[in-house]
Amino acid sequence: MAEVAGNVVVNGQPAKTGSISFFPTDGKSPTAGATITDGKYTAMVPLGNVKIEIRVSKVVGQKRLYPTPNSPVQSILQEVLPPKYNDMTELTMEVQKGTNSQDFDLKTN
Repeated sequence: MAEVAGNVVVNGQPAKTGSISFFPTDGKSPTAGATITDGKYTAMVPLGNVKIEIRVSKVVGQKRLYPTPNSPVQSILQEVLPPKYNDMTELTMEVQKGTNSQDFDLKTN
C-alpha cells in the first residue's frame, strides 16, 4: 500500500465534496477510496496500476423522507461529472512505493 494524495479541480474550481475510488487492474488487490473535501483527497492504495473513478455531486432539490409534515428532509443529488471520469473511467495511474501525488483537472463537458 502507498499514499496517494492530490487535488481535484472541476471547471477550474476545487471540488467542494465528492469521492475518489481506486480499482487495481489486476483484479486481485483490494479497492481503495477517499472523500474529496475542498478539492483535496488522501488515500492508501495498493501498489500497481489502478483505474480511478471520481464522483462529484451537486444538490438539485430536496425531498421528505416520509409522507408526514415533520419528516426529515433529504437532499437530492445529481452527478456533475461525465461517465469518462466514473462509470466509464479513462483515468489511470501507477501507484508506486512511497507518497504518490496525483492531481485531476476535470471538465463537466
